[in-house]
Amino acid sequence: MESSARPCPVNVEDDFYWDAAAEAELQAIEAAYASESAKRRRLPDWCSPAVPVRPRTNPLPAAGAADLPSWTPSPPTRRVADRSLHIASTMEIVCAIVLISLYDTSHACAWRTGGDRVLGVTVSSLGREAPNFGEMAAMRDFFHVGYVKAMHQQIVFSGKIVYCQTPSEVEKATTEILRKIEKMKATGQVSLGFDLEWRPFPRRGDPPCKVALMQLCMDKTHCYVMHIIHSGVPPKLKFLLEDNSSIKVGICIDNDARKMFNDYDVRVQPLMDLSTVANVKLAGPPKRWSLAALTEMITCKELPKPSNIRMGNWEAYTLSKQQLQYAATDAYISWYLYEVLQSLPDYNAETEKEIV
Repeated sequence: MESSARPCPVNVEDDFYWDAAAEAELQAIEAAYASESAKRRRLPDWCSPAVPVRPRTNPLPAAGAADLPSWTPSPPTRRVADRSLHIASTMEIVCAIVLISLYDTSHACAWRTGGDRVLGVTVSSLGREAPNFGEMAAMRDFFHVGYVKAMHQQIVFSGKIVYCQTPSEVEKATTEILRKIEKMKATGQVSLGFDLEWRPFPRRGDPPCKVALMQLCMDKTHCYVMHIIHSGVPPKLKFLLEDNSSIKVGICIDNDARKMFNDYDVRVQPLMDLSTVANVKLAGPPKRWSLAALTEMITCKELPKPSNIRMGNWEAYTLSKQQLQYAATDAYISWYLYEVLQSLPDYNAETEKEIV
């Protein structure tokens, strides 16, 4: 048997009907919410008996009447206003992330000044133009977002790790690196991520441990891990380390170079410390960066430093997969951070003050 109530007219494309009872219930909810929001700025507890049942402010005509309610419900203006006030601070952060992603959707990060205010954007995708100081100041002044420590993803080298244990393997890998440098040096000096590992605690009464492992990286596809405690430093590798066609980059790289000279009589040159480059490119007072801290600042990712790997036995005859991954990632991120920092303009506090 058909109902006597007439359905509300709808478009033929709609796949459902809106009847008078549903419209009445919706308007009653809107009216009650608007009244409660004005007093308490939050939704009323509809389940609580303490909340009085309010009469319907806009009663509808009885079913079957000539004038039926419209399909479009009345706009909940008060509800939208209250909701906007509630999420205002969150929207600032969301908008900042969206604007940053316009420069680089894969590697973008806001860095901060000494006052922990957002200063600008690090664009770590090479070849993309970094925002100028005007854009940085505009974002800082518009958002006024304090520094929020995020849950960072871990950064891991995902290319091929070339592990060399014998002199012949080291010679072969070195030849491959020299060939790459020869192709790339026409565009300028080639950067080479450089890092060393050795046993941190020698046996009682023994001299300090020699360098056990050397890592070299110059792109995202290959990282060369050379177990020189077993292979030694062949002549071709020594030539590469002392050759001026590639600049060796890393954190506290002067100490690593001194260690190589003391242990293997190899003068690693030329050198560039990432802390020096970072203090020129980034805002704030100069500081001595660690590789993990600089990685977090530039990439918004965490550089894993598990103590059981970092303080492990690097003189083992064959290194574990975890040790190789740790070693390769350190050399890779050293190269990567140098390339990113070199692509940024030098920080100029006076220029920033003039723009602001």
